[in-house]
Amino acid sequence: MFLRSARRSAIRQTGRLSHSTAARPTSPSCSPCARFENRPLATRSVVVRGPRSSKGRVLGGANGIGPYYHYEVDGSLGGVVGRLSSGNPSTVAFLGVRAKSTSAAFSTQLQADDADDQYSSGRSHREDWMINLGRNGDNEWLTGDRPIDWYTGMHPLDCPGVDANGTLRSLPLPNLSRVTRESARQYFDNSWTLYEMLFAGLRGDEPFYRPPVHGLRHPQIFYYGHTPCLYVNKLRVSGVLDGPVNAYFESIFEVGVDEMLWDDMHKNDMLWPAVSEVFEYRKDVYNTVVDAIMNHPSLDDSNGPVTVNQDHPMWALFMGFEHERIHLETSSVLFRETPIELVQRPKHWPSLHPSVYDGVSRSTNPVEGEDYPSNEMVDVQGRTVKLGKPLDFPSYGWDNEYGERTVDVPNFSASKHMITNGEFFDFVKDGGYRRKEYWCDDGWAWRSHRNMKWPFFWTPVGPAGSHEYGLRAIYEEIPMQWDWPADVTYYESKAYCLWKSERDGPPKNGPLRVLTEAEHNVIRHQDHNLDAARSNVDADKVMVTSGSNFPKGGTGANLNMAYSSQNPVNFFPPSHTGHFDTVGNAWEWTEDHFNPLKNFEVHHVYDDFSTPCFDGKHSMIVGGSFMSTGDEASVFARFHFRPHFLQHSGFRLVSSDGEAPAMHLFPGSFSGQAAKAASEADYGAEISEETSSNVYETDDLMSMYLGLHFPLSGSREGVDAVIDHVAAPLHGLRFPQRVANLLTALAPEKLERALDVGCAVGGTSFELAKSFNHVEAFDFSDNFVSAAKRLQSGEQLTFEVPIEGDISKQVSVVQEDGVDMSVMSRVNFFQGDASSLSTYAETRNEFKGGFDGVILSNLLCRLPDPEAALVALPGIVNKGGVVVIVTPFTWLEEFTNRAKWLGGVIDPVSKQPIHSKDVLRTIMEEQGFEKIHEEEMPLVIREHRRKYQYIVSEASGWRKKFCLLWLTKAACIYYLGLHAMDYAGCTRFAFHLSASALCPPLAVMSSCGSLQRLSETRALLYISSDHHMYRLIRDYCLLAFSISMWQVGLCVWLNKAMDGRTLWVHCHTEDTTDIAARRAGGM
Repeated sequence: MFLRSARRSAIRQTGRLSHSTAARPTSPSCSPCARFENRPLATRSVVVRGPRSSKGRVLGGANGIGPYYHYEVDGSLGGVVGRLSSGNPSTVAFLGVRAKSTSAAFSTQLQADDADDQYSSGRSHREDWMINLGRNGDNEWLTGDRPIDWYTGMHPLDCPGVDANGTLRSLPLPNLSRVTRESARQYFDNSWTLYEMLFAGLRGDEPFYRPPVHGLRHPQIFYYGHTPCLYVNKLRVSGVLDGPVNAYFESIFEVGVDEMLWDDMHKNDMLWPAVSEVFEYRKDVYNTVVDAIMNHPSLDDSNGPVTVNQDHPMWALFMGFEHERIHLETSSVLFRETPIELVQRPKHWPSLHPSVYDGVSRSTNPVEGEDYPSNEMVDVQGRTVKLGKPLDFPSYGWDNEYGERTVDVPNFSASKHMITNGEFFDFVKDGGYRRKEYWCDDGWAWRSHRNMKWPFFWTPVGPAGSHEYGLRAIYEEIPMQWDWPADVTYYESKAYCLWKSERDGPPKNGPLRVLTEAEHNVIRHQDHNLDAARSNVDADKVMVTSGSNFPKGGTGANLNMAYSSQNPVNFFPPSHTGHFDTVGNAWEWTEDHFNPLKNFEVHHVYDDFSTPCFDGKHSMIVGGSFMSTGDEASVFARFHFRPHFLQHSGFRLVSSDGEAPAMHLFPGSFSGQAAKAASEADYGAEISEETSSNVYETDDLMSMYLGLHFPLSGSREGVDAVIDHVAAPLHGLRFPQRVANLLTALAPEKLERALDVGCAVGGTSFELAKSFNHVEAFDFSDNFVSAAKRLQSGEQLTFEVPIEGDISKQVSVVQEDGVDMSVMSRVNFFQGDASSLSTYAETRNEFKGGFDGVILSNLLCRLPDPEAALVALPGIVNKGGVVVIVTPFTWLEEFTNRAKWLGGVIDPVSKQPIHSKDVLRTIMEEQGFEKIHEEEMPLVIREHRRKYQYIVSEASGWRKKFCLLWLTKAACIYYLGLHAMDYAGCTRFAFHLSASALCPPLAVMSSCGSLQRLSETRALLYISSDHHMYRLIRDYCLLAFSISMWQVGLCVWLNKAMDGRTLWVHCHTEDTTDIAARRAGGM
């Protein structure tokens, strides 16, 4: 993390850390780890690897380990990436390699004292996050009901929104056409206190730091500090505040997580600030925001209420309110996932729905009509729906809400209820989670990875196989409520649709699916739908209705925290179309990808709220849940999650004769220009899940790519690829073919199977087929893949070559010499996503057998997560195989979020430039690849007769390393020549290894069974001194370098050898300057 100069100065002045032992611990700022609290700072040295990229990756040394810099730390270590020993607690080695998305974390090696003993008692397995526990006396303070001073703002009993029974619920959404200082203060206090009341439900310090079971979100300590951080940062952007409250916290708590994959883990490898420190920060921010509300001149209401619009500086204030309310709901989901013994119902929290307490005995084998209502399909008359929120509507809205789109919704049928737990029980009992045919590829991979057998919030209460379940609420486990909506992911809802269609037969008007955004707005109650709200502000019910009043009346609903749980699906009155719960109770999954409306524009204060998620990988949810408040409860709300993500969300069944009126974006497309293109596309009903196309594909782009891949095209028509002139860049032609020939020239061990990732229209693929026996090729673009397949079938394609202005020439595609029908038949084209390589390796038949050669050509800097594609390579490349990566490193936030760039940034610690080329090498070597070639490879893309793009890409070749190295216990002890010296309570051994000096050659086995030659390598070992025998590996040998994936059955003795001692290995190359190792080990 960043070592802020201000914090360094503060700690220099004190020279020693101390923490209060009062009932409510206090701290002036973010302190270092409490395990060092009474030790002079001079005794604590840290080795910081650098320079480090924005992703936290180390540059400059083999395997990405070095060079090293030695720091005498006199500042906070609150963001240190940590690894905690699973052996003796007197030895701790921090060797973290994964940075948080919140900042540029740095990894360390620390000396720890016996304070670590507190973490080992009562636990059989040590986990990284446990390093955060037991500091500042926070655990006692956080156990049981919160004291009054837990609330950094107003206590719930004094807060706006509290009812006569002492229950606090949400206020209505503010009307921004009549803002006063007092009305803004009341809504702020309501938002702030609701959020802190939610967190009063965490029991002890453990749930603040324990990662979610799925590993896809930060621990709750992040979200406890994240919402105040955003208030400060956005008010600074808007000009309301002129400086930070705590610059360090406003760095580490700034950026949340949008998990890219369902197996994207390791979000918690760091030492977080103590809860009491974040508590003090929240107090400071609360006072800062109150001061801004009551004193900033832009809210001067002395002459009457103020209008706050998107150009008003206080738009950022209301942005903070609604951002906090988003996390009020999403954190409640994380609480619902937390082990029950770690949560407690807070005082003044809304009650569960009364149906929980009705005294009715719950059956373990539910019956339709008794335990849950029958759920008929109700016909709906189609109509035209206009989506979008007017710019002058007087409430806060996120950027994606504004704009417009008109959708003609055809007739359809929809189940009158959301699918209940009782209905979903039949799917579970019938083995729906075991039958792959009901699941899409990604959904099945997710289900298998999680070993899902029933919905996540169901809790088994009987023996395995008995299908007896309870239900998890936010803070309680309750008897199963069969008539409540089933909380499931999009994947589960789609699997249910297929199962239901197979069991009962498809409806007469088409297969079963889930709702679309446009269809949802057809079945919403006509008194409170989009058209009504545009005509009457009060028709957006949340503008005038508090949580206490939302359940009342003919359009009552479970929304705005009326209750703290869901309710029976037939409890509230239906809409005018006969459908229940069209708002509230639970969100509904839709068939739509999250998408921008026409005339979409980002807001400058929060310019990346929506655009990173316009990627074809986020599904929209509609209607709101019992926890939705403020803007989330508005008729104009447009929210989204990834299809594997848990939320208070369910679905209803829909069928229709025609295609679903859904908006689909192409997987892999990203923000910026892409979002603008999507917003200008009038797709509506023309796009369905089965026929979706890339909204970024155009005829011009197709022609440009056909010309690039087949430069001989036009020769018959007298159109040159490059106009004849002096020094014409003819060397830039045949780029796809030159890439393919480079792979062949680098001599993979075999020429059996090749993979062309991002194949476009197939020029590289066909050239590869001249050398390889089989080629698999895929691209994001259905249009590109379709064109390649048409060429493969022998079809003569033509395209337009721009000449000048409106003048163009139609030419035919001409293949390269040697590319005939027999060669082209060796290629299998399919549509795919390079970000899913790891999934494809496990799920797609095309990937069975691996590949001897792989090409990623001008693709890397157009991926939303380039590293995800690179780290998948070991799993698909055969031994001795070669990977060719060609890229100009043109990083653009339209395609890749800045946090995912490999390089092209300035390191925030060293202030040195981080180049993508260096990071690429680090990643590839970590994956077990050796760089065998590098060259500059130009290409020319024609725009018209006299204008061309000239690009120089870096082309690099990488061979997958493999070797069989033997290691025996005797050889290890003999050749290492261990020399011991006592240091800081542990025995330290330092030694040199040289593969040329060892016979047989040495190897070290990693946790996955892989081997790596140790050549001219130095290793630094920390071995705890209170055991008598060595233990090289029990669970795994932790290496600071990645090694090639090669499963072997050798060296199995490593799991048993040297039993009783913990060994940490840290390796780096001989030419690296290791100051710390030399100081400590005398090397």
